[in-house]
Amino acid sequence: MLGGTIQSFCQLNPLTHICASDHRNFFLCFVKRIAGISHEYVFMPRTPDELKPIMRRYEEEGLPGVAGSVDVVHVKRANCPAGDYNRSKGKESYPSLAFECITDFDRRILGVFGPQFGSNNDKHIVKIDDNIHSLNEGWLSQVKWQYYAKDGSIVSSTGAYVIRDNGYICWPIANVQLSHKARQRR
Repeated sequence: MLGGTIQSFCQLNPLTHICASDHRNFFLCFVKRIAGISHEYVFMPRTPDELKPIMRRYEEEGLPGVAGSVDVVHVKRANCPAGDYNRSKGKESYPSLAFECITDFDRRILGVFGPQFGSNNDKHIVKIDDNIHSLNEGWLSQVKWQYYAKDGSIVSSTGAYVIRDNGYICWPIANVQLSHKARQRR
């Protein structure tokens, strides 16, 4: 199925007068080509100049210090190999692959981590994501930003952060760093 219109390749034939097998072949070719150049378009901010417009957009919406939004996306795994079935079946009740995605306010993809088996939840995946690690230990952890305190004074804070849903838990940064170091030892 094609994501944007929710049309299968077979349903595209009457709309485009192109057979389903040609649509499938084009789609696979397109995905391979896009994957080959994705590094040119999908990346976390590399410099303060790349970060400024992202943080400014969030600040306009009342979220100062935010460098992106993060969530895990589960993609259904059709024809899942029998040996991977149990590891791929998570909360979705069908086999899936999980990708942790970071986007900016305007939905530009900044980072993708995965695939992971669908049985891994957000709490597990965030601990091993290199993009999140760069927020905690890279130059993004030194970014200074300001906000208004309850009394109306301007207060400064250090370290850009990402917003997330309740699938994640609040834990000290040290736990994330420990998990990343443990992963490097493996």
